[in-house]
Amino acid sequence: MAVVALVEMKLLDVVCHGESISIAWRMPWYFVLGGEEVFCYIAQLEFFYKEAQEKIKSMCMSFALLTVALGSFMSWHIYAVMDALTATDGRPDWISNNLNEGKLVKEKEI
Repeated sequence: MAVVALVEMKLLDVVCHGESISIAWRMPWYFVLGGEEVFCYIAQLEFFYKEAQEKIKSMCMSFALLTVALGSFMSWHIYAVMDALTATDGRPDWISNNLNEGKLVKEKEI
């Protein structure tokens, strides 16, 4: 979360000065998030493999994968709802495809 906060503060500062933002600024997020997922997921599967009873090992592992799938599915729906609610009157949506046009950045400039 600290990496995300630092990157966001830098991005908002750059945009407030009228400069363009490169998507490469988001790469530290993805490296930290990817590393976190790898360590947590491997530890979770290792725990299920070693600690679960023999009859339910595969069920525990499938539940672990199900939680990842449901989390991705829910985040997509949250994004779709936010997109539908905030893209009104010809204005760009809250999470814009163009980082320089997002509503959070425009509100900060005002």
